[in-house]
Amino acid sequence: AQSYLMDSKGILTQKFGNGHIGLAGINSRLGTNMMAQSEDPEKVEALFDEAKNMIVEQLGNESPLYAEMLKKLAYVKIMQKDFPKAFQYLQEAEAIWVAKAGKRNNINAAEIYVLLGDVHYMLRDYVQAESYYVKSKKLYKKFFSTQHPEFVKVQAKLSRLQLMTGNDKGALELIEEVMDNYGNYIRQFF
Repeated sequence: AQSYLMDSKGILTQKFGNGHIGLAGINSRLGTNMMAQSEDPEKVEALFDEAKNMIVEQLGNESPLYAEMLKKLAYVKIMQKDFPKAFQYLQEAEAIWVAKAGKRNNINAAEIYVLLGDVHYMLRDYVQAESYYVKSKKLYKKFFSTQHPEFVKVQAKLSRLQLMTGNDKGALELIEEVMDNYGNYIRQFF
C-alpha cells in the first residue's frame, strides 16, 4: 500500500504541484499506514504535519478535515508520550467538531473523548479518564448500539479503569457486559 501511495503522491505532485489538497489525503493515508506498521513516529508526524498545513492553506483551520488531522497528530503525540501536545490537538479538534455539529449530536467527538480518556488514564488521572470514557460511551450508544465495537471498546476501557481503582466487582460486571455485547455483535454481523 505504501508504494502505491508514494506513486500516487508523485503523480499528483507532478501534475498539480506541491500545494494540491489531494496531497493532504495521500499524506494522511500514508502516515496512517506507516503508524499501523509501527514505523518511526517522527516520519509519520512529518507527513501528518505537512497534510495539516496543506489543509490550513486550502480550507482554513476550522474545517472537519483539519480536525481529523489534529486527531491523527494527537495519536502520534500519545505514542511519543507528549501528552500536553496531544491534549492541545484533541481539545482543538473537539472545539472544531462542537462548532460544526454541536455538543449533543456529535459522533465525531466520541473518538476524541476516548483519546482524551486514554491520555488521562496514562497519567493515572482516573477520574478524568472515566469522565471522558462515559461521554464517549453515551455517544456511541446513542448513534449505534451497545453491541457496536466502539461502544464495547469503551466499555472494556471502563472495566480496566474500575479494576485499576480497586473496584473489582464493577470491573467484573463491565467485562461480562463487554463479552455479551461483543458476542451479540459477532452473531449479528458474521
